Amino acid sequence: MVMREARTLSRDVEVAAIPYGDRITLTAGTVVFVTQALGGSYTAMTDHGYLVRIEGQDADAIGETPTRPLSAEDTAGKTIEQLAWEQLKTCYDRRSPSTSWTSVSCTSARSPRRTGAPSSTST
Repeated sequence: MVMREARTLSRDVEVAAIPYGDRITLTAGTVVFVTQALGGSYTAMTDHGYLVRIEGQDADAIGETPTRPLSAEDTAGKTIEQLAWEQLKTCYDRRSPSTSWTSVSCTSARSPRRTGAPSSTST
């Protein structure tokens, strides 16, 4: 996906205005600029400068493939960590120097706790 490319909505779509979450309807023919794709949803700026969130199920309105909830077949035989990395690979943030999380260096979630670190269960 090329970010900041003008996209024209192919149909009316209900979106959430950022940052307040008010539901508004953008009509077919409205020009938007996608600025982020995070886990199947899209952040876009309208031609009037408003930021909105387009849900993954409405991705077809901007020419992308709509997302669907994971099924049992999608998750069969996969660990939570594998599923999390698959989801992170769908994220794009124009502020990040890389275009996907696959090239980002992250500390493993299984890293041992440092000695002397406070415990969340201590009283």
